[in-house]
Amino acid sequence: MYASHFRLKAWGHRFMKKGFLCRIGLAAICATTSATAVAGTSGDWYTSVGIGLDVPTDADVSASTYRGTNSFDAGFGLESRIGYDLVGALRPEASLSLGNADVSTDSTSGELTTASLFANLWYDLVPTSRFGRVGTLYPYFGGGLGLVQYTLEDYQVAGSGVTAFSDDDMVTALQIGSGILLPLKNLLSLSLDYRFVMGGDPEVGNVDTEYSAHKVYLGIRSPLRFGNPDSDNDGVPDANDACPTTPANIPVGASGCPYDTDADGVADYVDACPGTLPNSSVDERGCVFDSDGDGVGDALDRCPETAAGMPVDESGCELDSDGDGVPDARDRCAATPSNIAVDANGCSADADADGVSDKMDQCDNTPAGAEVMTNGCAADQSLVLKGVNFETNSSKLAPNATRILDAIAETMRQSPNFSIQINGHTDSVGAASYNRALSQKRAEAVRNYLIATGIEASRLKATGLGESNPIASNDTKEGRALNRRVEIRVLR
Repeated sequence: MYASHFRLKAWGHRFMKKGFLCRIGLAAICATTSATAVAGTSGDWYTSVGIGLDVPTDADVSASTYRGTNSFDAGFGLESRIGYDLVGALRPEASLSLGNADVSTDSTSGELTTASLFANLWYDLVPTSRFGRVGTLYPYFGGGLGLVQYTLEDYQVAGSGVTAFSDDDMVTALQIGSGILLPLKNLLSLSLDYRFVMGGDPEVGNVDTEYSAHKVYLGIRSPLRFGNPDSDNDGVPDANDACPTTPANIPVGASGCPYDTDADGVADYVDACPGTLPNSSVDERGCVFDSDGDGVGDALDRCPETAAGMPVDESGCELDSDGDGVPDARDRCAATPSNIAVDANGCSADADADGVSDKMDQCDNTPAGAEVMTNGCAADQSLVLKGVNFETNSSKLAPNATRILDAIAETMRQSPNFSIQINGHTDSVGAASYNRALSQKRAEAVRNYLIATGIEASRLKATGLGESNPIASNDTKEGRALNRRVEIRVLR
């Protein structure tokens, strides 16, 4: 601790002796004037101080009697800064840093001390105007130009003929850097900063060398106040504060007004609906107007007069589970198949009032009050199985017949109280005895197919009626085609 105290005193004495402070002061005035010119009148002054490591890189050394390389131990670094935080992303800053490191080469010894003044311009990847939001990281990068006072003290090279000396030189330098700023409470910010300095070639004593260094600082940053009143203590002077009565500890933007992320005119800290869509009209809570109170804002509500308490979909209309156009609350047939026309009660049209919609009803003249199968057919009603065809002069079912018979099997499974009579019919071509036998085989083929699908044999009867029951004239080709058919008659 005492060694560090005397070392700092030695720095001060040496810089005063060499007129260093005069030159630093002049450069600081220039840097500050430049920052003010860039900033204009909209921003915030700040000051910062950081401590950390100063690590000079290996440097070539040459003298009349010696050529070699200086290596250095990691040393102590100190930096102070003054800057102007613009409303945009650019941030001009002047920095003054001190560094100290020991020469660590086997054959050389000495102490390197540097003092640097830079005019910097940083680019904030996330603009930090008004010192940012507490707990949010703000990265930056940039660089600057300046001067470095390079001092070697008690420098000597064993066996080289170089006489021990202490001397200094000032060189121009360039630095690049980056860092992260973390705003804390009370407008203070913590920073982690990295710099890489590339200086000219110092000439000290009778030795020529070079200089560059890595610098890492942990710093604290604070705003500078110049007498501008800030009534609400939000970090924005009253002269620039569009919202001078902001409550305490509320984050504000550059204008001094609380943040309003969704730009709906209601500040985030009181906004009950912070994700409102752009250009939406909102109430005092920041939520879109909802005239019918269904939870869907008027701007998106396709049914703005929904009755109170009714569940609605994302468009603001009452739920309609089966999509028939009749809301569930009034739908007496809530499971209507799609594309079925319905009445005002949500039920499909049913002309014979048997409970089976006309579109699904295969027997559309069912007697009133009669019990029906799920296909709408009651006992003693008959149904021609259109499309159930056979190969010529054969009882082998054509491939297209199976789809129709599968539907009949499903109807029977859903209507276990019913049985059916399967009747085979032919036209009058050929001998009547042959036609009757063929129709019997075809009726049996239908029965056997239904049994194979799982329908009980006891519920199925098969009869071949031949040409005895025509439904059209056998004198025409069309009539004969109609007479060649399979019918089912519903039984109880």
